[in-house]
Parts: sequence; C-alpha cells; structure tokens
Amino acid sequence: MKNFKNYLYGNLDTKIYGKVYHDKKNKQAVLSDGRFMVVSKELFDESKDVVFLKKGKHKDFDYSQFKYMSCVLPQSNREEGNFQKFKECVASAEELLFDEKIPYEDALYNKVFFKDFDLCLSVPIIHAIGQFIDDNKGLEMKVFFDKNDRCRSALIEAYNPNPLSQENEWLNLIAFAPIRNGFEYQTVVEGGKAREEIGVYEKNIETRYSWSDMANEFTNRGIPHEVVSRMADVETAMILNRPVMSMFKFDEWLHEKYGDYESEGKSMSDLFNEMFGNDADKMAWYFGIESEEDK
Repeated sequence: MKNFKNYLYGNLDTKIYGKVYHDKKNKQAVLSDGRFMVVSKELFDESKDVVFLKKGKHKDFDYSQFKYMSCVLPQSNREEGNFQKFKECVASAEELLFDEKIPYEDALYNKVFFKDFDLCLSVPIIHAIGQFIDDNKGLEMKVFFDKNDRCRSALIEAYNPNPLSQENEWLNLIAFAPIRNGFEYQTVVEGGKAREEIGVYEKNIETRYSWSDMANEFTNRGIPHEVVSRMADVETAMILNRPVMSMFKFDEWLHEKYGDYESEGKSMSDLFNEMFGNDADKMAWYFGIESEEDK
C-alpha cells in the first residue's frame, strides 16, 4: 500500500470527500468515502487519530463511533469469485472508461455491468478497486460477493504470501457497494472485454426501495426537497445495505422549523408521531430503526 489519497476519484474541484481513521485498538487504518472503504494494516499509524483528507458534507461525522467493520461482508454470506478474471474485467473497464477529470458525482452515473459476475459497479468504485489491486500486486488476493444478492456489499482481501504468516490473516481489504437493482448501465464487460452497451441492471430478487422512493415519501409529506437531499446517511446505509436517512439531520431540521421544542415539553418522538401519524413505524424504518422481526 502507498497511501489513501489515490483512492479518491477525480480532482480537487470535484469536492469529493474521504476520511481516514487510525483504529488503535485493532491496529488498522481506514479510509471511507461512504461508497467504498479500504482497511489497511500496513498503513496503520498509532500516532494519528481522525484525519480528513477532504472536508465535505459529512465533515462532522465521528469515526470513533462508526463500527466500520460492520460494513465488511460476513464470512457466512461470502461466495468467492475468480479473482484473476475479475481483475481482467476491472482493467478492461478502466481502459475504456477511466477519466479522473470527470466530477465524482457525474461519474457515479456511468455504470458498468460485469456480465460474467452478474454485478454492476460505478466508475469511481472501479477506480478504487483498480488502485487497490495495483497497490497490492505483490500480495495474494481474493474477491468475495454476497452469495444471495449481488446488489449487496462485496470485498477484496489481500494476504501476505509468506507461508510463515498467520493463516487467513489479511493485510488490506477493500469493501465496495455495488449498484442496486433497477439502475441503467452504459458499459458491459464480458469475457474480459469492455464494450459500450446501454441496458438496465435487473435482478430477480426481493424488491427493495431506492433512494428516490424514500425521498419521495418525505417530500410527499411536506418536507422540502432541499432538506430531504441533505438527510442521507451513507455510512449507516452501508451497514444496513439499504437507503437510510440521518435522525440527527432530521432533528436539526425540526429545530429549524419548530425552534427549541424540548423547552415546550415535547420530544422528537412526539413531533415524529404528529407528523407521520399511522405511518410513524414505516417512516422510522427509513431512519434505520429496525424491529426484531425486520432484522
């Protein structure tokens, strides 16, 4: 591994953000931009704490409270893929598509369908995967997908090839979020070759709501679009594998709208129930609040 800055797609004008956290307990350095996450034991520095590479809309997020390893695909859900074949597909996609001058958010709309793996990825994530593979080319690597759902998180682990090293002890890993069901792609990679082809990534899986579906639920209830657009909680979404709103940002808006409502004897729960009535449980689901039967 070299450093984390090369993983951030685009140039300084794109206003992308990424954060590095040096976990002293697990002796791991972590980079996340909300859509992919790199964990490196090689880059761990005990003298450092939280470092913001680029400040962005989540600059106040407290990484010391973020259980980042929850984003890593658990062993019970893993299905190992052919890494060499996957590596060739990533290289082919990069050769056809990669242009780091494209703003990050614009590049997210450029999606690639890896037909051999039944997986769809956005260009910034392909760039991060390619960088990870290049940085760890001296190590053994394995790629894993969710065995039940290709729309859920996937990861690559890099291992020390030294037979004297601890068995199954990874040195670096990258976890990334595939494109969900129903999104349009512009490129197909098949047999290690990339070609331009427009289609819709459709999976025969249980229907899940999209970010747009969730946003519409809130705007239809009178919450302004500009408020809804800033309530996305991408870190928690990676953990729960579904779109989630931030309860903290929602509470900020409640205070903007109603002022210091606590001094009037009301709680956030009171306002929540007043606003959403019989749909309160449904709307709570969008904030990541799960009942036991939902888990």
